[in-house]
Amino acid sequence: MNIKENIVDMSNEKRSYTLLSLVFALFAINGYLTYIISPELSKYFGFTDLNTFFLRHIGAIISGAMLMFILSRLKVDIWFNRIGLSVFVISIVLIIIMFFVPNSMISFINGRQVYLTVGGISINPTLFFPIGALWLIAWVHQKGRLFTNITIFSLMLISLVFCDEFNNIRMLFMLEILFIIMLLFVNGINKFTLISLATVFIAGILFVVSNYHRMSRLQMWWEQSKDFMLNLSVTNALHETILLSVIDKLGLLLFILVILIFIAIAYLIIRKKYQNRAYQIFALGVASLVLIDLSINLLYVFGLLPVVATPLYLFGYGNSIVISSFLMVGILMMTYQEGSK
Repeated sequence: MNIKENIVDMSNEKRSYTLLSLVFALFAINGYLTYIISPELSKYFGFTDLNTFFLRHIGAIISGAMLMFILSRLKVDIWFNRIGLSVFVISIVLIIIMFFVPNSMISFINGRQVYLTVGGISINPTLFFPIGALWLIAWVHQKGRLFTNITIFSLMLISLVFCDEFNNIRMLFMLEILFIIMLLFVNGINKFTLISLATVFIAGILFVVSNYHRMSRLQMWWEQSKDFMLNLSVTNALHETILLSVIDKLGLLLFILVILIFIAIAYLIIRKKYQNRAYQIFALGVASLVLIDLSINLLYVFGLLPVVATPLYLFGYGNSIVISSFLMVGILMMTYQEGSK
């Protein structure tokens, strides 16, 4: 294989340095915050050295940044489908494996099956699944609207199955909203869209009422939401959402800055004008994923949502969320090379 045929000529590439700067700014704030709260995190995850978690986190950021740089230089017409397919297949395979492996290979957090552990390496495949799913929607859309509708509806059902198995209602909430947005974008409002929305709504209600613990959490949230604000103590909520830690450790102004950076990133993604419809769909999906994730975290922080905050793309801690974030941005930057005007 000729390497030059697979790499973009840097002298002719088009890239958004503003987008990259904002992404690195988020991870810079994230790295500093993780350094501050590293002792609590190290104890929580069972490390004896109080700086172990911080060092692992920085290693993940460096590795992710290198991955993003490599992906951004690959030719999109060659590698977009190859990488997208790989991410989707690998994430699905790992999720299926989690159904059958013994509990000794699964890490539980607050009753949820989260990490698959093999040889001392832990990975959360559900964080990579949305990226692969967005690629699949973008790729299938080129085959026609009918195939796109069937694909999105199938992804909704797949998400319901594995989120129910893993007792991960927060991931289900985020994925279903993402797929609804994609369905509305590629299909508009018609009979199929309305039927899909009704099906998801009914399935969501059944998903909650079928489990006593979910109903109890909903009742507990309703009692807490009367004050419209959760306790912002890091000791109580450190491992639910990193945004709580931003308010507690770094202050309200930096919290607002982080929110504005997220919104700016989403805006920069959406405003790109693509010639290839597949790249446009993927970019819209990434922007939607970022905003949905941020919104769920914000609503949880202020007690307005019973769903526990999801791992925050572009700002969460842990190897899986960091690598998946840079992977997502790397693929996005790849589409900027030859997919935009």
